[in-house]
Amino acid sequence: LTANYVSAIGREGLKLIFEDKFDSSSTLNTSIWNYNYPWGSTYNHQANMIRRQVTTNELGQVKLTAIATRTSNITNLNTGDYGIVNVNYTSGAIYTSSFMTLKRGLTAVSM
Repeated sequence: LTANYVSAIGREGLKLIFEDKFDSSSTLNTSIWNYNYPWGSTYNHQANMIRRQVTTNELGQVKLTAIATRTSNITNLNTGDYGIVNVNYTSGAIYTSSFMTLKRGLTAVSM
């Protein structure tokens, strides 16, 4: 949530409490973000999450790239609720290192 964006939507009185511009040209700030999921690299879908599929660029963007390639020895995954799925794809995922609690205010995400 940048100052320019806050002004553009008419919320001049808001206090910025969190910002990450993703301005590193190669990696995430791992004091804020983690790769994959909190529980590992798979979920109830057909992709295995790996770190190299997550990149940042000089425009302040995070790019999660999915490819139709197996990059793991995981070929089938028993998801419990969804049964067995084929893991035929590779992608990237990120999550915050800690939870953030907001009592009130504006939350804006640009994706």
